Amino acid sequence: YEEDLFAFVASGCCLEADFKQLVDGPNTLVGQAGVNLSGGQRARVCLARVCYRALYEKNINHVLLLDDPLSAVDGHTATRLL
Repeated sequence: YEEDLFAFVASGCCLEADFKQLVDGPNTLVGQAGVNLSGGQRARVCLARVCYRALYEKNINHVLLLDDPLSAVDGHTATRLL
């Protein structure tokens, strides 16, 4: 875990406001045993996981295939993500 990289990816995936709303911020348990996220939040969390892993491993040989990762986010957020 690299704190600076995590903050960079969270900002890039527009998750900062979501973390402020969650009880334990980025450490909040989500899913069946925890908090439910909206479709847009789930999409951004998934995108953040992919980005963090790719940047953390620093392997430029990765090919990432994303199946319409912006379909569940609103237009304003999609523009920020691009």
